[in-house]
Amino acid sequence: MKENSVKPKRKNIVSAAFLGVFFALSLLVLAESATPTGASGEQSSAFSAWAASIINILFPGEPAKPYAPSELKVSSNILSYKDEDGKKVLLYDEDKAVVGTTRMFTYTLSYPEEASLFTSQVDLVEVACPGKDSYSKTVNTSTNGGAIRIIPLVEGQYSFLLKDAGGHEEKIEFECVNRLSPKEISSPLESYTVSIGESKNFPYALSFGDYERSDESVHHYLCRFVNPTLAEFSSSNESIFTVSNGGLIKGVSSGEADLLFNGEKVSTIKVEGTYEKEDIASISLSADSGFVSPLDYDYSKLSYGVKLTPHFYNSLGNEFTPTKTPALRYESEDHLIAMVENDRYEMEKVDEKEVYTYKEGGFVAGYRNKGKTNIRCYLEENPSVSAKMEITSKEVPPSSVSFSFQSNKKAVEDASEVVAGNSIEVLADFLPANCGDKSVHVDLSDGKIGKVLNNDTNTPQVNLLSQGDLTISVYSNSLGEATKKSIAIKVAPKPAIPESEMGDFSSFIRKAAGHLALFAFTATFGAIGLFLSDSYKNKKEMLILFAAFLFFGFALAGISELIQALPMLSRGASITDVGIDFLGYSVAAVLVFVIFFIIRIIKDKKEKEGE
Repeated sequence: MKENSVKPKRKNIVSAAFLGVFFALSLLVLAESATPTGASGEQSSAFSAWAASIINILFPGEPAKPYAPSELKVSSNILSYKDEDGKKVLLYDEDKAVVGTTRMFTYTLSYPEEASLFTSQVDLVEVACPGKDSYSKTVNTSTNGGAIRIIPLVEGQYSFLLKDAGGHEEKIEFECVNRLSPKEISSPLESYTVSIGESKNFPYALSFGDYERSDESVHHYLCRFVNPTLAEFSSSNESIFTVSNGGLIKGVSSGEADLLFNGEKVSTIKVEGTYEKEDIASISLSADSGFVSPLDYDYSKLSYGVKLTPHFYNSLGNEFTPTKTPALRYESEDHLIAMVENDRYEMEKVDEKEVYTYKEGGFVAGYRNKGKTNIRCYLEENPSVSAKMEITSKEVPPSSVSFSFQSNKKAVEDASEVVAGNSIEVLADFLPANCGDKSVHVDLSDGKIGKVLNNDTNTPQVNLLSQGDLTISVYSNSLGEATKKSIAIKVAPKPAIPESEMGDFSSFIRKAAGHLALFAFTATFGAIGLFLSDSYKNKKEMLILFAAFLFFGFALAGISELIQALPMLSRGASITDVGIDFLGYSVAAVLVFVIFFIIRIIKDKKEKEGE
């Protein structure tokens, strides 16, 4: 008897323990539901990160495998602006380019869904061009796309093929023309005065409305596409003044008339008095330097290039300073070697306001080609009075370079850990900004761990293939190995759950652990505790008790979501989550019930046999 009475006691103690855990878990469910969204999210993220790290240790991903692109698409970038009416205006037609200016195309690469690492190498192949050295080109490559810059140097028809590593091809074609005539100009001068017989350059700025470009553009950059001397001016009354293309005004007789550009009034020209010509028999030019460099024109705002100074001489050969500086015109015999600017007002934006600054003529900057050319300066009123100066354009070598590395826009330093399947970009900052060769060479300590793409270009990158220790060494081709910089990194194995998929994994864990599993554990302890108790006498009562237990689980799930709907928690309720909660609860409860129901059937059968 004593032995039989001990067993029910133990059974009741175990039952009470399980029921205690059941109610504790139920309270935990309600407490978690009352947790504000920030804290709840942090808990979920921390648990997901812990679960992901365990999975990644137990099941590391396969080594990254480079995949060739499955598709190549090319689009054309046309410089445009908006006029006063907001209408889009192209600087040139889509099938055209301007001599000496960049014709840019962008391309995108698509990859198979299973791609673990991208192969972004592309090649630009000449099909038909107007002769040797008729263009220069650069191809910048990023992980899944890049930019092609073609600079045509002579007029003619150009044709290229862009090929990717997957064998896809896209054709690039355009016609190259000389610099264009301006479509819009502006001037701060409502009126302008000249004397009878006097020639003066009308100061104006080329106007490009609102730029439609993705990056910061400057007026100076867009000016390279047009030739100011082709600006089509006219006079409303040529008996008062005449004007040539480019804006050279000459007073004819006293009076006022309108200066027109493409038929629209720009300013009122007043002609009064008589111009007394000074005895300018000859001129000469001097400069601080006779040297410029390719690309100076791109950086002329930063004071690259040289300023020419005119000198005036009378018929006796004596140098003098004119009372009024006469109208001068500067010309470059080869503007691809050196470009020269004439007098004008230049429009700039300062604090969102248009500001006009006077620019004196004679500023010379290197453009695209190396070599020698003459800059000619002459009097507008008497072109036979002129002077020439030879300008040499030679490449500026870089004086220094600094290197940095990044992956997924995050800095990579010495001893950094980077996961296989990522790429490391090599960034080089050269000084001066207008230097020539900016190509970079990359060496790797182990070609099985990493592979270099676009080596000896301006945009090399390293694809990381598999785990291990890797040393990346880079140096400037023009400055040599004295500029070498090396970093030693640790390449971690590619995770089964990469960072890019952590959002989906965290959501899955939240549903699986925070809803399905938590309710399943709760139901398991509750059902075991319930069916170990003596709260039912037969199978029918057992079924009624089970139905009540299921109802409790459904109510718990519903109350949990109702709590989350409270505005102060900033979480929100979800019927779907109620379903997930109850699914986990009911599946676990059914499994426990089936086990105990079978045990009950067996027990009842034994009792009948023993009667």
